[in-house]
Amino acid sequence: MDIDKTIENLGGIVPLYPRKQTYPNEEYWAKVEKLVGEQIPSAYKLFATKYGVSTPNNLLKVVPFTEEAEYQHPESVGISNYTFEETSISVFFGKGTDYDLVKTLKEFKKRMPAKFLPIADDGMGNLIVLCLDSTNFGKVYFWDANVEWDEEDYLEETGKMMPEEAKFQNLWLIGLSFENFWERLSIDEWE
Repeated sequence: MDIDKTIENLGGIVPLYPRKQTYPNEEYWAKVEKLVGEQIPSAYKLFATKYGVSTPNNLLKVVPFTEEAEYQHPESVGISNYTFEETSISVFFGKGTDYDLVKTLKEFKKRMPAKFLPIADDGMGNLIVLCLDSTNFGKVYFWDANVEWDEEDYLEETGKMMPEEAKFQNLWLIGLSFENFWERLSIDEWE
């Protein structure tokens, strides 16, 4: 798949800071990979290296495969399950600025499951994240900040330690790969 052609068909993307160098280089990628503990998928790496901190010319709509989060709490636990219908892309992360990959990863690392890399945001505090664990390597998810998990709250509400899989209560699959993520984007007609 030619991501550049798809980007063009969706109206293109432009640098958010045209006078700054926001494109990750090999040294920067080594830093990101060391921090996350995994290799970065080549399709995403090529995209971020080419476009850096950038924003779409059109409002690009993101729709999940299903409205239910990746993890659904059993009814017996008494914790709400969440749904999500759509969002849009505001900014793709790169190097430097407020949208720096390393800075964002450090800020959110303990707030999401292990081996997830924030790659973009929706302008409302939510993130588009790339999974780097071996089971779901390369899949793209929407991470909803409004329904974040909290291990202490879970223990208090249920009397049990939070299972690792419950950390997926605020994640929705939006791409089977970085390329598939782009294939599924559309121009939001409400713009």
